[in-house]
Amino acid sequence: MSGTEKAFLREAVLERRDLGRSGRAPALFELLISWAGPAPRPGQFFMLRAERSAFLLGRPISVLGAAPGTLSFAIAERGGGTAELGGLRAGDGILLEGPLGSAWPASGDIPGSGPLALIGGGIGLAPLLFLAAGLPHNAYILFAGYRSEPWGLEALPADRLRVFTEDGSAGRKGRVLEGFEAAPHSALLACGPRPMLRSVAALSAASGVPAWLSLEKRMACGVGACLGCSVRTREGRRRACVEGPVFRAEELVWEGGVDE
Repeated sequence: MSGTEKAFLREAVLERRDLGRSGRAPALFELLISWAGPAPRPGQFFMLRAERSAFLLGRPISVLGAAPGTLSFAIAERGGGTAELGGLRAGDGILLEGPLGSAWPASGDIPGSGPLALIGGGIGLAPLLFLAAGLPHNAYILFAGYRSEPWGLEALPADRLRVFTEDGSAGRKGRVLEGFEAAPHSALLACGPRPMLRSVAALSAASGVPAWLSLEKRMACGVGACLGCSVRTREGRRRACVEGPVFRAEELVWEGGVDE
């Protein structure tokens, strides 16, 4: 599932828009950026850095959407690098390297007749929204978890959505896995906080429904050279930026933490 085509290009921000903020959660925003390089597949990411930057390295950001000539990214403002990206406006220059990493499996490669369960929490919804946008109507159900106000769902059919908010402001009050059953689905595809991913892995192991998990990791180079994003798997250490970020759940070793 890893791609080989990538490019490093200077592009331009076309639009920036706020996606909201709730309580102590990080500010969320979307960048729409021009792109003349290879098209990404859902699940892949780019290294992003402002053209005029105080930082040497880019920040790894999953693709929210892609169209001919453009890419979009949903970004949580969690530090200096992402805050710098949040300060960009239309016309500003930005440096992109990608697409990088592994993609979600193609639906045709997953056995079973049930819909895919796409399970996302917070900013982890971005690569799942990109995937859902290209799937047939009945091929998936998106289980979307938020702290408060939902974002990114406007283009998806309502009957394919199961929305959860921790404060009860939209959808069902609670967390995204509350009452979830794996059995009706042909596979579980998840991205979000580490405890949620570990729970999805446990559901997969108990039910026999295969799962693919996209890990959110700090990355320095994005191309596998620094080994800083390696995770524990049953076949040894693997790099989240090359062999991942999408892994089969059964590959990962959770005891002691996949990061140790």
